[in-house]
Amino acid sequence: MSSKVKLLTTILLLLSCGLAKNPLIIIVLFIPFILGIVLLPDKKIFIKRISLFLPFVLATFVFQLFTPGRIIFKGITYEGLYQGSILGTKLLLAIGYSLIFTLSTPPAKIGEALDWITLNKLGLGKTLMVATKFIDLIKKSPKKSPFSTLKYAIEGTKDSMTQ
Repeated sequence: MSSKVKLLTTILLLLSCGLAKNPLIIIVLFIPFILGIVLLPDKKIFIKRISLFLPFVLATFVFQLFTPGRIIFKGITYEGLYQGSILGTKLLLAIGYSLIFTLSTPPAKIGEALDWITLNKLGLGKTLMVATKFIDLIKKSPKKSPFSTLKYAIEGTKDSMTQ
């Protein structure tokens, strides 16, 4: 699938997550989420990265529990439980869709899609491509001191961008 189509689909799914108020729509949004996870080549990386966001999602859920309404147990309200589960699920879906997109698309293709979306006026795609080349060169640097690694990455980035 084209990176442009993936980016537009991801944006559409993120907007759907943000605007959905009906629990049935949120349940339907799980179908492309599960399909995206199934089609990922390395599911372990997805699990590892999404687990980094789980404390944030859980905190969002817990903060919603105490909204005013009918009390269920020691200050926890029915309305808070409902809002917390809806908001937590929407947040988890949005993070998951973003991760699926970034894990299934090479950074250079994401850069091309961003350039296409912004019509090459903002230069977001080119900036992303330079940043990913820079990070790759830092990872591959044979030198261990910070300044020599930085110098190696800057020279490598200049060389790769002039070719």
